[in-house]
Amino acid sequence: MNLEASGCQVIECETGAEALDVVQEQEPELIVLDLMLPGLSGLDVCRRLREERGQRDLILMLTALAEEVDVVLGLEVGADDYLTKPFGAREFRARVRALLRRARVTKAAYRIIPLGEGTDIDLDQRIVVHGGGELSMTGKEFDLLVHLAQRPGRVFSRQELLNAVWGMDFVGIDRTVDTHVTRVRKKLRAALGESEVIETVHGIGYRFRRPVEA
Repeated sequence: MNLEASGCQVIECETGAEALDVVQEQEPELIVLDLMLPGLSGLDVCRRLREERGQRDLILMLTALAEEVDVVLGLEVGADDYLTKPFGAREFRARVRALLRRARVTKAAYRIIPLGEGTDIDLDQRIVVHGGGELSMTGKEFDLLVHLAQRPGRVFSRQELLNAVWGMDFVGIDRTVDTHVTRVRKKLRAALGESEVIETVHGIGYRFRRPVEA
C-alpha cells in the first residue's frame, strides 16, 4: 500500500513473534496486524499486546475472512479497527490516517504514567509526583523507573537495563542495577506503601507490574 510515499516509516515483520519484539523495541505509533500470520496468529498477537501493554497501542487488523465472528473476535481481543480483504489502497490510507490522528492524542496522554495511590511519573518534567509534592530521584533512578514503567509486564535482564539506562559503553556490574532498583523501591514506598510496582524475576531481572487502579 506504499505508506512510505505518504511519509510513514514502515517496519515489516514476517511472524507474530517478531512483531511482538519490534513493538517492544520500536514503540510504533500504529500496528497494522494481519490475522493470518505464521506461528502466533494476529488474534494472539493482539491479545498479548493488550495483556502486556494495556491500551497504549493502536491496532488495525487485516483479515481475508469475511465471517462476522472473526471481526467480532478481533475487536473483542482489543483491535481498534479492522479491514476485510480485498480493500482499496485509498480506503486503507484513510483508515491509517484516522488511526494515526488518534495515536498522537493517545501518545500525549502517556506523558503521564500512573503508579497508583495518587503517584504519577511526569515524563515532560522528569519528576515523580505524589500528593502535590515530588519524590526525589537521581537521573538514573528516574530513567530506570521510566524504562520499566513504559513496558509493563515485560521482563528485562540486568544487562538489558544496563544497556538501556547506562548505555552500551558503560563498564559496570549487575549490582549497579540491583542497587538502583533498591533505591527506587525505597523512595516509592514513601508514596505507595508496601505495594511493589517493580518485581524481581529470579534468575532473570526485573519487570514493572501495572498498578491495579491504573
